[in-house]
Amino acid sequence: MKYLLINLFLVFPGIFYNIGISQEIIVDTEFEINPHYLKKDNNGDIIVTAFTGDTNAFWQSMIIKITPDLDTTIKIIDDTLNRLFGPKLLITQNNRYIVNAVENLEGSGNWADRLTFTVFDEDLNILSFKRYNMEHLYPAVNDVIMKFIQNTDGRIFGFGIRGDNNDFFAMEITEMGDTLRTKRIHSTYGTTLYSDVLESHSDSIAFYAFICGFNNQGLWKVLTVDTAFNFTHKDIVLEEGDLQVIRAAWLNDSIYMGVGFLPYTSINQDLVLYKANAKQDHELIGSSLTLYRPDTVDTPAINIPTYVDLGYIYVGSYRGSSPGASYNGRYMVAVVDQDLNLKGMKSFGKDGYQYEMHCLQATDDLGCIATGTVNDYLNSASYDWDMFIRKIEPETIVKVAEKTEDPYDSDYFVYPNPGCNILHIATARKEVKLKILDINGKIILQKQLMNILDNTIDIQHLAAGKYILNFTDNEGYRESIKWIKK
Repeated sequence: MKYLLINLFLVFPGIFYNIGISQEIIVDTEFEINPHYLKKDNNGDIIVTAFTGDTNAFWQSMIIKITPDLDTTIKIIDDTLNRLFGPKLLITQNNRYIVNAVENLEGSGNWADRLTFTVFDEDLNILSFKRYNMEHLYPAVNDVIMKFIQNTDGRIFGFGIRGDNNDFFAMEITEMGDTLRTKRIHSTYGTTLYSDVLESHSDSIAFYAFICGFNNQGLWKVLTVDTAFNFTHKDIVLEEGDLQVIRAAWLNDSIYMGVGFLPYTSINQDLVLYKANAKQDHELIGSSLTLYRPDTVDTPAINIPTYVDLGYIYVGSYRGSSPGASYNGRYMVAVVDQDLNLKGMKSFGKDGYQYEMHCLQATDDLGCIATGTVNDYLNSASYDWDMFIRKIEPETIVKVAEKTEDPYDSDYFVYPNPGCNILHIATARKEVKLKILDINGKIILQKQLMNILDNTIDIQHLAAGKYILNFTDNEGYRESIKWIKK
């Protein structure tokens, strides 16, 4: 059995390599490396928590520091048992990095009910390592999942799911990882989910949590939890339907932007953005924005929405299913402003690779950094997932593909391809004119696309064969895509 071994402290460039995409680097491993959280610290550096694993449940959690110039260092969190996985990250007001991970003492086939807290300074020196055993005994059927936030008054709260997968759990800890108090919150439903925890701007409120499976209902809700761990809840229902798997970020002291999915049970899901006022019982503000790309919308990235400037708010997602001719394992990043106006949307990836973007973080230059896992599914084993880190400039999203460096960039997503009766064209470009040409260059169809994200065209009258789709937007930029009619 092979084991992945990494020195306790090293500089990464020696195991980084470029796969032909500008500003993307790959961390190569023999097994799997899973970036779990990515955030910007108080000095503008990017901090990533990740864990590696092999086929024998040998886990190592780590913290990675990336400067704006992509100089990268790593520190392994060594618990001697090598059973730490799922590390989450909180960066405190004092620029300390608190990594909470789950400890699996028994190895493969067993679940974990012990939390660990490792506190680092900004030079990645370990200041403290603490363990917490769940105080209520239960048969663990799943892993404990917790996320921690720090409020403006300095207090640190955590919320998540116990390993019995039935109840929620709230905690307060110190900046050195000591447990102050805990509370078990019964779900009364049977199966629980949670997607995000949002800090509060009130001395009396500990946090807001976005959950599913509570009060005998499967609807997603937002919990308002006070500092005594008492709570109220409200269903999250938009005009379009019941929103799922919500991530959220504050726009100001009272209004936050949420991002979720509709519908949850369909393969072709929509990424939906909305705004709500926490000080007015989470009342919805205005209309929502729907982003639709079936090649990339399946699972939301962590830490979205993310921004430095409210004119450049980043959201993103990836498609979790296996790649194929139509989807090819890509991920999507979009830019909106605080009024939910879409400024641009692009998908990223490379032929022959399956990407899963786990984290997205805005940077001080108004761009963002994305990280996740990638598998060379044509040449590598199914368990061999490497970590990618990609720097994305705002112009890459907003500009037309003709002006970007990425050879795989496109402003248009055409599906299904091959297609039969209905052709879908997803684009953020405006006033687009479409020409469909046959292989001899003859124009078969011309159409002005509507200024909506997803246009549909009836093509059942076209003969089976190969075609070229020519697009021209209102600024005169052109792009051509090959398409097959079955």
